[in-house]
Amino acid sequence: MKAEKLQRVDEIVTALNRKLKIDAETQQTRKLEKEIRKIAKNLINDVSKVEENKIKKELKLFDEELKRQKREMRIAAATRILSGKMPLAR
Repeated sequence: MKAEKLQRVDEIVTALNRKLKIDAETQQTRKLEKEIRKIAKNLINDVSKVEENKIKKELKLFDEELKRQKREMRIAAATRILSGKMPLAR
């Protein structure tokens, strides 16, 4: 995961360097690139947390749906047994 984050940061920094015409040759542009890299890392971390939270939320919803379906299946089976349409397993 860290390699992927670093790659994303590098892509952002490279794109901004090209757009802003920044090179690492002068002291001032080196400082600017360092600041851009720091901001990009924070941005990637924030995006990663949002992605993780979204996945957790989806998993929770999936789990709740699965529990609901199992409950409905148990109720349906009990109803069939009580109505005599399905014999009890012995």
